[in-house]
Amino acid sequence: MAHGSLHSCRSNHDKMHGARGRISPGASPVERRAGGSVPDGTPDEKVHAMPETFLYSEVVDITSERDRIGLVERCRRTLHSINAAEDTHFYDIDRQRYVDGAKGVEAFRIYLINPLDPRRAELPVGVEKGVSRCLECKELVVVSSAIEGMTRVIFPIMDNFEVRSLFVQDLPVFDSEIKDKMVLIGSMFTNLESMLKAKDQDPLTGLLNRRSFDETISSILETQIPRAGGKRDPGEGACLAILDIDHFKKVNDVFGHAIGDEV
Repeated sequence: MAHGSLHSCRSNHDKMHGARGRISPGASPVERRAGGSVPDGTPDEKVHAMPETFLYSEVVDITSERDRIGLVERCRRTLHSINAAEDTHFYDIDRQRYVDGAKGVEAFRIYLINPLDPRRAELPVGVEKGVSRCLECKELVVVSSAIEGMTRVIFPIMDNFEVRSLFVQDLPVFDSEIKDKMVLIGSMFTNLESMLKAKDQDPLTGLLNRRSFDETISSILETQIPRAGGKRDPGEGACLAILDIDHFKKVNDVFGHAIGDEV
């Protein structure tokens, strides 16, 4: 794929559906993860010299994740390594409904949220080049990168014909082989995420079940609450809200559990 100001909406939409943080500097991701066995050469030669066994081991590691945050980070790191990327980010798409006062109609504000950021800051779509185009055409998009000599690839994760998440990579090389790897990792992410959702969430409310709630609280206590004598940076920390609906049992007793579920 030649560099330059190029937008490319791929036509294999059905094939792909199914689909932050820089790795430390030094050797290339491919060289580091392959134990230095990748020969010298152009970025294209380094990417395609990666042994298949390396990809297999990465796939096995992905399937070992037991929560969504771990799955997101593992897939991000895998794509970063196997594609010898300069940068790799993952974002969830947050669509916030509001009423446009001037037009009197409902509309959406769309933000990017990095699930690996504990603060879950809402980022304007425009902060990442090419994302708006991807949301519009709902397919893989290739554009010129802000990083010299790199090509930017935005790969969407779909849900009911809408982009709900996406991988953003700045790559030295992009071709059909790299695209196939992105399709593979994206499809794995979608399938494993569905399994984790079924395991972790209450089907009625979508809230975390007891096991996932306990795991989440433990993770927060380990990562977000300062140790004794430690200092907390602005914007860090956590809070817990407990809500109780009084006399809700009466709804079930009078109207039945089916109506209670709807309520």
